[in-house]
Amino acid sequence: MTKTEILQTLLTIAREIFDDDDVDFSLDTPFSEIIEWDSLSNMHIIVRVERKLGLDFKQSDFPPMVRIGELVDVISQKMAA
Repeated sequence: MTKTEILQTLLTIAREIFDDDDVDFSLDTPFSEIIEWDSLSNMHIIVRVERKLGLDFKQSDFPPMVRIGELVDVISQKMAA
């Protein structure tokens, strides 16, 4: 799965969780610019990613992140492992 496909998966999941089809972001978008994205929604998104992609994350898999692209990188690395 490419980073573009991972980004699209995240976007689809975020739109479902936020119940807002207008939510949009790119690899360079800071989490702070996505008003709906908070710690609770982050957990929901990660759980959905795990289910959709068959992954199993640990808290230690997630370094401090500022941008969506960093989350895409973590998912990509986990898929490659």
